[in-house]
Amino acid sequence: MKNLLFLLISFFCLAGNAQEKTDSLKVVELAKVLQEKTEQNKKLMEENKKIQKENENLLEIVFLKFKKLISRTKVETPDRTDYSRNKVGTKAENRTEPVEEIEVYDGADTVRAGWIYRLFHKNDYYLKRYKIVNNEKVYLD
Repeated sequence: MKNLLFLLISFFCLAGNAQEKTDSLKVVELAKVLQEKTEQNKKLMEENKKIQKENENLLEIVFLKFKKLISRTKVETPDRTDYSRNKVGTKAENRTEPVEEIEVYDGADTVRAGWIYRLFHKNDYYLKRYKIVNNEKVYLD
């Protein structure tokens, strides 16, 4: 009798799992849907890569055309050597004026400035020009 009861209880326990089978069917269906979505995703990714390559090619073409356009347009700059040949630039009036003498100095010394100047400029030196007159330095500034 104990064996019979054990068999009946075990039979009813195993028979109660019919609901779990429907859940496993749902999981299988969801897995199929998931596979379809991943395949669609792969196709879309491949199309996206193709479109990106086409865009890069188009950008390269546009860049090359723009580069050719820039290289074709040349800006004409006047030569600096042509200024001496320009007849309009020389005036007849200036030829009659006396030439001013330019004072040419013999050398320059590096001199530290006063304490107020050094306050703002620290270790800066400035040049003081001089001319030698009777073997003595005469500063021009």
